[in-house]
Amino acid sequence: MATNQNVIMLDEHIPLDPVLREGDVVRLVNMEHYCEANGELEDFLEDASGIVTKVHLVFPPNHEYAPGQAAAVIVQVPTDDGWETFGPIDLSNIVRSVRESKLLRLKD
Repeated sequence: MATNQNVIMLDEHIPLDPVLREGDVVRLVNMEHYCEANGELEDFLEDASGIVTKVHLVFPPNHEYAPGQAAAVIVQVPTDDGWETFGPIDLSNIVRSVRESKLLRLKD
């Protein structure tokens, strides 16, 4: 029987890609502005987890802080009825879930 000391965590040995990409797992935060027309939507989306399905806008290569990084993305969030698409969502409203994203990349 394997013990925790015999388990190799592959995600700890995969380099971290700093660029947000399609397929990354994210958590939505500070969604007040995005949801200002529908307060009930904010209750649903605040801290919701989802998957980036499309990079909507990218910072230019000469950007001072984030050249080539996604600026806005489309995210699908699981619901009781399946998946619902939201976006474009600004990068400031995204927290990337690095471990989950790295594990999903292992399956490629």
